[in-house]
Amino acid sequence: MADPVRGTARAALRARERERARARRAEIARWQNRLALWKGERDRILAEAKKGKGEKRAAVDADPDALGPEPAAPVAGTPPFAGGGWRR
Repeated sequence: MADPVRGTARAALRARERERARARRAEIARWQNRLALWKGERDRILAEAKKGKGEKRAAVDADPDALGPEPAAPVAGTPPFAGGGWRR
């Protein structure tokens, strides 16, 4: 006979895992968008620096890190429970 308490606990755990996976996918999508925007802006700045002379070139050379670092990738969280590992 199935234990209704364990079945309920497992269902709650599966629902939590689904929600965490959904949130993780959304976080990765946001990061991919930020990264694409950052790369586009970086490419634009570098293209201007290559073709620019005088004032434009000096502005880029004066502050090459004005764009900031590449956006960091999301951190992979912890497994849902000890010894459980990740499900895909």
